[in-house]
Amino acid sequence: MRNEVGNMTVWGVLAGLATGFSLGFLGSGGSIIALPALVYLLGVASKYALAMSLGVVSVTAALAAAGRRVTRPARAAVGVGLLTGLVGAGGGFLVVPALVLFSGLTMKRAIGTSLAVVAANAGAGFYGYLGKVPIDWTLMEVFVSTTLLGSVFGTRLSSRLSHNSLKRGFAWFLIFVASYILLKNS
Repeated sequence: MRNEVGNMTVWGVLAGLATGFSLGFLGSGGSIIALPALVYLLGVASKYALAMSLGVVSVTAALAAAGRRVTRPARAAVGVGLLTGLVGAGGGFLVVPALVLFSGLTMKRAIGTSLAVVAANAGAGFYGYLGKVPIDWTLMEVFVSTTLLGSVFGTRLSSRLSHNSLKRGFAWFLIFVASYILLKNS
């Protein structure tokens, strides 16, 4: 594991901003950006990067959720908890659609609720790694700072868009991520 903040390259900063923007705008997508950024752009070993990405996403999602409307529908919470347990880190890609489709929440409420769920799941995962893998706290602090800035921009944009525009944006983001995964695995 590299222990220098100098590893926070321009690409690392942009990835941190993108991670935060995704969380603030869509309530999901943090881990899918943060983990590869830590590994491929910042040179953190995979096992350590997984732990760090959980910490980054947990802090960013918790703070991004703080300024939003969060709903606690009991039926959806159980289903979402099961789905995120299967997915692993966060699971916002499942949380937002599940809340909109099965609980009838608006996109804005689903995003806020997703952020709270993602923060709790990622926080629990990060806690499980503490003491078991080395954490580059300085690099993580710098990366969290950039994700928080990105989440402010994402949250502001999200608050200005309509329910339908957010649904379309979320759908396009899912298509982009799915296409990327298919291309990388073919």
